[in-house]
Amino acid sequence: FGLSQVNALRNTAWGNNIGFDASSGALRDNVAYANGVGIDASSETVTGNRVYDNTTGIYDHGSSMVRNNALWDNTTALHISGGRTGDDTQGDVNNTIVQTGGTAILVDGGANNVRLRNNIVDLRGGAVGIDVAANSERGFTSDYTLFRLDAGTVLGRWEGRAFVTRPDWVYETGQDVHSATAAP
Repeated sequence: FGLSQVNALRNTAWGNNIGFDASSGALRDNVAYANGVGIDASSETVTGNRVYDNTTGIYDHGSSMVRNNALWDNTTALHISGGRTGDDTQGDVNNTIVQTGGTAILVDGGANNVRLRNNIVDLRGGAVGIDVAANSERGFTSDYTLFRLDAGTVLGRWEGRAFVTRPDWVYETGQDVHSATAAP
């Protein structure tokens, strides 16, 4: 579905290159599975969706509010790029990600002012939790997340360096000070 300045509610997209391609509207309570990209969003409100078995679950190109989504079995669950204002109307908040292998949250492409808040990130099978490219560190903040870490997983990657434990991640990057590591 290619959508601009519309609301899409309770639809299903599967088996496509891009499941939902949307800008300047709202995608709410949809299902996207078995696509190249489940949801491709720019300046969009993406909420309450179930996104699974895609190469990329949600690709946020910037200025979107991505919240209350469930993402699982994607190669990359949430891919974030592009600019943001850094205010409370934009960010990636209250999402639940179950990631087996691959990357839960990839931040690259010169993204700036990225805000990750209050997410649940369950890492299994060698998965990486948060991977921030050097060109996307400006204004990046992450906090109040509940991480679950299986053996062999990486909580975060910053400037190419892998951080396996939350204390190392916190002390080296200053991120996720109020986050926790436990079983959800």
